[in-house]
Amino acid sequence: MKINAPSFESSLLKDQKIEKRKKISKEKLSRRNFLKLAGATTLTMVGSKTIADYEKIADTLDNLISFFQEENESEIEEVEKIEDIIQNKEIKLAPEEVQEQEDYKNINEIFKMGLDEPIEININNSLATQKYWEEQHSKNPKYVNSLKTAFKGIEKYEDNLKKIFKEEEVPEKFMYLAIPESYWNWKKRPGRIARGPYQFTKGTGRKFGLKIDGENDERFDPLKSGRACAKYLKYLYKETGNWDLALAGYNGGLIWGYLKHEKQKKEKGEISYENFLAYMENQARKEKEKILKKKHFSYRVRKKDTIWRIAKCFKVNIEKLKKDNNIGQDNKIKIGQKLKISFKEEKIKEIYKVKMNRYIENLNYPPKFNAVIKLINEGFIERS
Repeated sequence: MKINAPSFESSLLKDQKIEKRKKISKEKLSRRNFLKLAGATTLTMVGSKTIADYEKIADTLDNLISFFQEENESEIEEVEKIEDIIQNKEIKLAPEEVQEQEDYKNINEIFKMGLDEPIEININNSLATQKYWEEQHSKNPKYVNSLKTAFKGIEKYEDNLKKIFKEEEVPEKFMYLAIPESYWNWKKRPGRIARGPYQFTKGTGRKFGLKIDGENDERFDPLKSGRACAKYLKYLYKETGNWDLALAGYNGGLIWGYLKHEKQKKEKGEISYENFLAYMENQARKEKEKILKKKHFSYRVRKKDTIWRIAKCFKVNIEKLKKDNNIGQDNKIKIGQKLKISFKEEKIKEIYKVKMNRYIENLNYPPKFNAVIKLINEGFIERS
């Protein structure tokens, strides 16, 4: 079974303008000029350093082959040999291009950087994140075992799930959303809020047709929750027009802020996953800036509190605490009094981690799912 490949790269490339290959005129190209051009192309290839150079060479040779295919089969063999060399795996990226590719950090690395480092999120970071999850699910024993176990669990319901997703007009690959959602481990670890193979909360589950009451909880039914998943994704796709955005919406509510932002813009832009990433970058940067600017937090004095106890509890210097709050040498404080407690760097890092967690989780989601689908497509998991 072939499942649609991840859509990040295709959505990125669709916006690029690709010019049609120019045809070579028979009148202007003699046999001698043809051989001359083929030889020059070979020499050019030796000195080429970039992918773009190789693509230009491939285009030239393709034109030559098309032109002489009907004219002279023997001469074209020489050109085809040159083309084979270009397509051979021995041709690699030049060092500077390899370095450029490796410079893109995955989402987890971006948010683990120091507080002074800027947050940068774009499609290349998403592709790097997908690659990270491909490696995790193909090399890390923890994820490899979870992936294989989940896939075997879904296999029993695969035919019925295919039918359900087809009926709901949703690509059948999304039946595997249960893998990154629960790894089919929902019986042992039901979850506190979201439950079942497709991890529905009560409210969302009911909204998309699941019966959830004191006696029944259809979130645990693989087929019924699968249909609810398909309906939910269909709804999200209708709102966004993009499957990666639908995935992001399935995982959290950040896309609604993005859609509202797009509607309020004077110049309407295209609703796309790439633009959503730009929005996420901007929002994360603003939130980070607020965290770094906030030097104090407020604490209300309670019964039995003393200035010494408060300083010890929050691990702050007592003299600084007194100075920040204009407390005299008598150390008097009153119940209900608001005190400013200075943040320590460790506390700022802790707050940053908590606040950024929703961005990390949401931005990991589409790449993680697409990584799983790619491994399934490539036959990484053997069917029963």
